[in-house]
Amino acid sequence: LKGSTNIFVKSLGDIIGGVEVASAIGGPGKSRRAPPSGDNGPSAGKRLTVGAQFSQQLAELRAKIDLTSPHYARCIKPNDVLMPDHFDPVPVVDQLRCNGVIEAIRVSRLGYPQRFTHALFASRYRILGLKAMKDSQRSLKRQRPVDVIVQAIAAEVKEDEIKGIQVGRSKVFLRQTAYDTIERLRSIKIRSAAVLIQREARRYVVERDYHIIHWLAIKLESLVRRYLAIAKFGRMLQAQKARCATTIQARVRSFVARRHFQRTVTSVVLVQSVMREFRVRKSFATQKQSATVIQAIARRDLAVRKVAKARETKESEEKAEATAKAEMDAKTEAEATAAVE
Repeated sequence: LKGSTNIFVKSLGDIIGGVEVASAIGGPGKSRRAPPSGDNGPSAGKRLTVGAQFSQQLAELRAKIDLTSPHYARCIKPNDVLMPDHFDPVPVVDQLRCNGVIEAIRVSRLGYPQRFTHALFASRYRILGLKAMKDSQRSLKRQRPVDVIVQAIAAEVKEDEIKGIQVGRSKVFLRQTAYDTIERLRSIKIRSAAVLIQREARRYVVERDYHIIHWLAIKLESLVRRYLAIAKFGRMLQAQKARCATTIQARVRSFVARRHFQRTVTSVVLVQSVMREFRVRKSFATQKQSATVIQAIARRDLAVRKVAKARETKESEEKAEATAKAEMDAKTEAEATAAVE
């Protein structure tokens, strides 16, 4: 036990080893019997013998065992080669046969190996007689639940199988065949109940999933319709905005064009007026220059004519004076000549 890897088993080995050592050396494991009260005889302080100690310890062990529900385990060697994870059926069967386990099982199967108290039998096999127990509760004749369950089982199995069930005063005794039959019926009932529970659970899960999917589908449809409505409203709003924007743009462009046209017309009129003024001024300047030139030429011609006339007048005067002088000279000469003559 001390060489085991399990902590609990190793601790048991340490405890057992300590008790054995103490018993051998007369230590704490060595028990003493107290002397009886008022006995002062020579054997009052005597030690207990080994046999007395063994008897006392055995009595204490039996008392402890009676207070518990022990279970004994038979150790079977799985193989003769001491190899782990290797099971040899031949030596195992030989060990079971030699230990009397197979014979004990055979003898137990011939008798009533399965024994249940009334409460345990009713709680375990109540599922086989639920309807009968409900009918029994409604009837005036009172019966024990165990008897009602056994009668319900007898109605479902063969007559030779029900003979293996004996109801006692505090326990129910079952033969192995009857136990196997009842367990088979119980397994069928449990399987049917499990199938029913699974069916209802699956139905509930499917209905829940269906309701969830239906709700999600409605929610999805509402969201899609909401999205389509929002998209449609957005398109309508966008179209309305586009129309409004187009109208506003048209009005703005009309205003801008009108203002530009008015500014252009004003600019053109101004340019035209300036050009016309420039042309008029240029024409006036040209005409003035021409008039000045004409006046200068005219004045020049008049001056030339006046000068020529004055010259001619002067020349005529000079000629007249010359003629008059010549005439006077000739007259004078003539007078002189006449005088001379």
